[in-house]
Amino acid sequence: MFEPFSPTRLESVLARSPVSTEGRRFIDLALEKPSRNIQGTTKNVAGDMPCPKMMWTAQTESWSNEDPFTLKHIFDQCTIGYVNQVPTISISYKGRNGRTVRAPYTGDCLRFDAIEGVIVEEYKPASDRQKLDEKYPGKYTLLDNGTYSSEAIYNVLRPMGIKFALRFSDEVSVTSHRNRRLLYTYLQPKAHALYSNGLKEILNPFKDVSGHTISELLDLGADLDTLNWAIANGHLHVDLDAYLLATQKEKTYVFRDRETL
Repeated sequence: MFEPFSPTRLESVLARSPVSTEGRRFIDLALEKPSRNIQGTTKNVAGDMPCPKMMWTAQTESWSNEDPFTLKHIFDQCTIGYVNQVPTISISYKGRNGRTVRAPYTGDCLRFDAIEGVIVEEYKPASDRQKLDEKYPGKYTLLDNGTYSSEAIYNVLRPMGIKFALRFSDEVSVTSHRNRRLLYTYLQPKAHALYSNGLKEILNPFKDVSGHTISELLDLGADLDTLNWAIANGHLHVDLDAYLLATQKEKTYVFRDRETL
């Protein structure tokens, strides 16, 4: 079920994954205000996304990098909250020719995960995956499991009890991103007022059958907007990576229980 962020839910994360006093100050500062105001340029697009999970407007610097992850965090049940543009830290590492590099660093997102704890995330285009050493010599490290991290960043965050993750744009499929963009509007308060009264009727076809295609539900008389609202808010479930909800209704299965996916 979709749930907005709350201080109580954050405290439940910190109870399972404690942070230091400095880590808590870092979190509180991030929640207080973004570390920088994003301005669009010729190389990126600044976006303002009203966020129903955080109950504020989330700023995203790139439609291709940050925006897909922001939408994913909004819909992800394990992500109880997030902040785009987190407090700046100072990092130090050996760069090209072994020269010491000291620089400020600002992550793209501070995410509160019910299982993993508190994580600073940085987003890169998938095309950067094979060019990290060339573009940022010494800053990032290829781990044994095939993923990348940064010892320089982790050295600062680890004592706080905060993790770090470098993520690439192709981790979010185009299909799932388009589906989340469709469903996103159904998380707004206006949508709840318009469609929540139809929930009982939209759930009726699932009394004896665990799943139907969207086309089958429409043939049974389901209202498409109410169906989308129920999916967006976690009353019904679909595999967002499988098919496009808008155009592949005959292939998209909707299930009453998440475990059936």
